[in-house]
Amino acid sequence: MQQLLTLLRRILSLSDTQTVVEKQTPVAQFVCSVESNPFSEDTVQWDLPDRRGGFPAWSSKREVKVDLVKKTSTLLLHFVDRHDAGRVVCSADNGVKGLVGREASRETRLVVHRKYKCKYKYNCSSSDEFWKATNYSVLLKFLSPTLADPPIIDKSPQHSKFAVPRGSPAYLSCRTVCVPPASFSWHTTSELRGDRPIDPNDPSHGESMLAARKVAPDTLDSVLKLDNVRTEHYSTLFHCMANNSYGSDTHTISVVPPGRPDPPAEVRVVATAATSVRLAWRPGFNGGHNQTFVITVLNQKTGEKILQSEATDAGKGSNVGVINATTLEGLRPHTSYIIRLRAKNKAGLSETPEEVFVKTRCTYTLRF
Repeated sequence: MQQLLTLLRRILSLSDTQTVVEKQTPVAQFVCSVESNPFSEDTVQWDLPDRRGGFPAWSSKREVKVDLVKKTSTLLLHFVDRHDAGRVVCSADNGVKGLVGREASRETRLVVHRKYKCKYKYNCSSSDEFWKATNYSVLLKFLSPTLADPPIIDKSPQHSKFAVPRGSPAYLSCRTVCVPPASFSWHTTSELRGDRPIDPNDPSHGESMLAARKVAPDTLDSVLKLDNVRTEHYSTLFHCMANNSYGSDTHTISVVPPGRPDPPAEVRVVATAATSVRLAWRPGFNGGHNQTFVITVLNQKTGEKILQSEATDAGKGSNVGVINATTLEGLRPHTSYIIRLRAKNKAGLSETPEEVFVKTRCTYTLRF
């Protein structure tokens, strides 16, 4: 039986990091191979958790091809731009009810470079043998295109809000994708102190900038450490700026006391059958605690509660923002439902439930 459970949910392989050049590479391709029984077109779901704007921002670019024999799902991203860069996540769930750990996920990365034209032009006559012999390497240096990016700071919830109890240290992370590497600066804004730059060489205010560290290809973390979170920090805005020779980006970060989670975002139905639907969403800020998700299904016509279930966080409580998905079963064919979703942690439920409407399919098939 244990061997059967393994066959039901294992991801065998996922494409390595793909590096593309913006406006030059027509498509980025990722292949996810799954060992699953059963396997259908809905078994594998794809996500770009670092993409600004979430699923609506990149859904029109995607093309998914499923091979039911080889049990693979191929994601094709067309018209890739720098905003698509980041993690690419393949998640598999075969929808078999009652299996522990039936969902599996694996991630890779998409690196997007911009191609800059050289700023200098040289005209070299074919008869000028001296120029070609002595300056050919210089010519290549100036005329060869370079791959470079202005910084892009990750502005997702897990890098925008940090829940830290008063009296504890805090580590505020400013994650940036850039080529060449960026330099970082921080400043704060508050009613008490106004706008104040943070001096990396002066830790007397209990604030210190740690050395930027590489966390992935072309990705750096700049961390601002607060030695002791005080009440005033909860009303202070922390601003991070990343800058390199091609541009800059800024981001505002806040510190809050631990509390209830934020509502989930990008709630959508990704698959519909006669007696089940598959729901997907992106977790919001977890409030500083491990979170789960409460799902309530109501009959749209009568308002009757049909079922209520609780789903765990695919990010394992780490507030990483990876897409979540679950299959709701035991529904009636050709029936309209309201699905309500709320986040939950030990401090309580998120304030407002997110709602989606869905109608299950009919059981009959058309014959010609």
